[in-house]
Amino acid sequence: MKNIYIITGGTMVHITPHFSIIAPAYGKVGSEIYRLLSENIFNKKNYTVYLIKTKMAGVNSDEVTEHLKNLNLKSTIETNDELKSFVEVISKKSATKAIIMAAAICDFEPEELSAYEGETPITVRDFGKDKKRLHKAHSLELKLKPSAKIIDIIKKFNPHIFLATFKTTAGESEETLIKKSRYNLKRSQSNLVFGNDIQNRINLIVSEDEVFRAESREEALTIFCRVFLENFFIKRDTKWIN
Repeated sequence: MKNIYIITGGTMVHITPHFSIIAPAYGKVGSEIYRLLSENIFNKKNYTVYLIKTKMAGVNSDEVTEHLKNLNLKSTIETNDELKSFVEVISKKSATKAIIMAAAICDFEPEELSAYEGETPITVRDFGKDKKRLHKAHSLELKLKPSAKIIDIIKKFNPHIFLATFKTTAGESEETLIKKSRYNLKRSQSNLVFGNDIQNRINLIVSEDEVFRAESREEALTIFCRVFLENFFIKRDTKWIN
């Protein structure tokens, strides 16, 4: 069996119990891609398409839950670390032929937290929901650092996976969005990038040698799925499908 994974929803990073930073996303984009691709891929022999939802995006199907169990993975993916573990496992599997990374991964993680408990200064450098809760802390200062780019590890484990990723900007020009999407192509060795600016409502699809523009998110998703199918099943089928 050959597998295509669509990963959707937001992740979070726990600082202390009841205190986290998150990338809020609820799986709408990934679910729509799954719907659009299903009609075209489900009739392809020996292919299974898995829609993997993070906990923020809702409950996974029974099929996905069983699949995660067979991979010795948790049935829910909530944090950056859990998503990274999942991606590492599937990237190493020869059955994995494509990954569409539509998840919104938390871009930052805590490095140091400074606060006061009463008049006493405290410093925290060890984080997680299994740590001590900050009951009476005040005057908090949280130092953040960039989190690891999970998409960058996929091709290191398996350079033959067809990888589609997303690049989101806010208030940038189309030229800048294209430039940053092309950088995504190079840095993560993606084969396809869905670029969108959430403030200027720019939506485009960037491949190695083409840029496809769309008037709306809905049109962009349709174009994305068409270009994915053309590249995965038609232009380069011998490389990724066999």
